[in-house]
Amino acid sequence: MALCAGLALVLAHNVWSGGALPILVTIVGWISLLKGLMILILPPQTDEGLGVVVLNSNAETHFSFTNALGLVPREQARALKRVTAHFPKAFWIVALHHHMVEYPGAAKALSERIGTALVNGTWFVRQLQILAGRAIVMHGHRHIDWTGMCGGLPVISAPSPVMDVTDDQDTYFYVHNLGVDPQGRLALYEPDRVHLPGSAR
Repeated sequence: MALCAGLALVLAHNVWSGGALPILVTIVGWISLLKGLMILILPPQTDEGLGVVVLNSNAETHFSFTNALGLVPREQARALKRVTAHFPKAFWIVALHHHMVEYPGAAKALSERIGTALVNGTWFVRQLQILAGRAIVMHGHRHIDWTGMCGGLPVISAPSPVMDVTDDQDTYFYVHNLGVDPQGRLALYEPDRVHLPGSAR
């Protein structure tokens, strides 16, 4: 609703002159638009189709560790529940920037742990558990090549073909293959690895 109202205002009244009132209306429009963009949804095309939910996990704060402190607000979690409740048989890709929780492995340095996972990650995992068997979570942030399970949900950490590499280095990314297993659960199959050769100097 906020997205539609904000977009309508910005398109119809993007005025930055003419006094305080027109400017105030424009500011309200932009705030509504940005607030609506906190959660983007591509609904499934059929009752048992695949939908995509993109969450904004960058906390609204002046304090930052790397590029942002990770937090999923309650408003987004509630919106996610409302949307997925409309499609009780559908499957979902839930995408966000930050790691939901820390990886189950030893970190080489403290800097690998600070600001990596959501501040409210365990709470967010509990909110997502109602989608177990119907959802896969994808994230980036530190872009560690890792796939695992958390709270009954497959979690994919996407490697980056551009971070920490130079043009002369080989890199890669994945195209993931999803399907429905015999038990009717959303399944993650072997991905296709796309190799990107470095440029010759």
